[in-house]
Amino acid sequence: MMNFLNPELLSISKSKEMGIWSPGGLSSFGVLPYIKRLPKPKINILDVGAEKGENAFFLLDSDKNDKIEMVYGVQIVGDADYSGLLHENLKDFSSKFKVVDQDFQKTGFDVVCVNTSGKSAFDLDMMFNLYYDYTKSGGIFCGNNHATPVVKEALGRLRRAKRIGQPINVSFDNFFWYIR
Repeated sequence: MMNFLNPELLSISKSKEMGIWSPGGLSSFGVLPYIKRLPKPKINILDVGAEKGENAFFLLDSDKNDKIEMVYGVQIVGDADYSGLLHENLKDFSSKFKVVDQDFQKTGFDVVCVNTSGKSAFDLDMMFNLYYDYTKSGGIFCGNNHATPVVKEALGRLRRAKRIGQPINVSFDNFFWYIR
């Protein structure tokens, strides 16, 4: 009998070893060049829906100029519990990553990344409305799966409610815009 591994239960290092890890679907993948161009020397990032820590790992692993001061990872209630994998994946970045709960009240992030994967319209509306206000003026609000109708509709509702006039930029199915 063959033993099949569930890729969802593998660490990033194991997935890389097997040649199956790709950052392509992460909420910051297409936005990384814009994050690097933010004018501040140090930035703080809020990673909403941190799950296994893949987005935080990608950001911190790509931070060759030490621009990222801290990534805060929000675990969304109701998502699968990947806390063991999250800590395993980010053990080398423990000084620059902190898990926070959904009721985390700190605001003023330079970048807010929202993982939209598998979320309902209700969840997206809640996440977008709550965490949009955590983004500083001049910062970036971003997420993944822009091509999905449920994400586009939730973004439309957020933008109408908040009267956001800046255009949505799309890069590798990631949406983002600068906060004014």
